[in-house]
Amino acid sequence: MVSKISFIIFLLFIISTSFAQSSPQHTFEKYLRALKEADVKTYLSLLTADSKKVVRPLKELMLREYEDLKDLNFYIEVDSSCTATVYFNPPSKKVPPYLLKKENGEWKVDLKTMSQIYIFDENNNWHYKE
Repeated sequence: MVSKISFIIFLLFIISTSFAQSSPQHTFEKYLRALKEADVKTYLSLLTADSKKVVRPLKELMLREYEDLKDLNFYIEVDSSCTATVYFNPPSKKVPPYLLKKENGEWKVDLKTMSQIYIFDENNNWHYKE
C-alpha cells in the first residue's frame, strides 16, 4: 500500500514538473532569472538551437538585457501549438516582443527569428523590418 502511494506521489510530481517546464510563462521567467544571475549555462539551455548558433552570451550583455526587462510587465499570447509571443505592457520602443518556439516539446526563446524581423534605429528604438 505504501509503495502504491509513493508511486502515485512520484507520478504526480513528474507530471506537474513536466507541465510547469513546458509553459511559455515558465520559460520566460526562467530566462529573466538567467539574465539577472548572468547564468550562461541556463541562458543557453533556454534558447532555440538556431539561436545558439548566432548568440555568444557575455555576462555584461546579459545583465544589461535584464536591466532593460526587469521593470516591464509582460503577458504572453500563444500563437499556435509551437509559437508564442511575449508582449510588454506598456509597450516599449526599446524592447521588442520576445518570440518563443516549442522545440522538442520544450518552449525556447527564439532570438534568431527576432534578429530577422526586428531592426533598431539610431535611437535604439525597435521596428519591424520591411
